Amino acid sequence: MENEKGNRTPIIALTAFAMESDKDLCIEAGMDDYIAKPFKRQQFIDTILAALKDK
Repeated sequence: MENEKGNRTPIIALTAFAMESDKDLCIEAGMDDYIAKPFKRQQFIDTILAALKDK
């Protein structure tokens, strides 16, 4: 439905699960990116900016 309207909302997973397989599952489920806790503030900002840039 988002593709038809041209308005796409980026989805970023924020989780305590840090295994590479968890990241793969999130991406396969359709999320745009993934951040595992603990994370640095700049990593959080960079991930959001990248998602908005791609939008």
